[in-house]
Amino acid sequence: MIAPVLHKEAVSRKVVFPSGVWEGADGSRVTGPCEMEVDAPLSTLPWYRKRKTDPEKTYT
Repeated sequence: MIAPVLHKEAVSRKVVFPSGVWEGADGSRVTGPCEMEVDAPLSTLPWYRKRKTDPEKTYT
């Protein structure tokens, strides 16, 4: 998922994350579903990929 700014001079934007664990290009992690304001300067295109499993969870 990518989250570019949509308005001139904007430096952040609201992103709606669906269910799951999402990892950002900067290494940040978001657990959805949720809404979050993310930094989106013109020099960086924010993107997130859905993780297949939760790395914080222990499976036995």
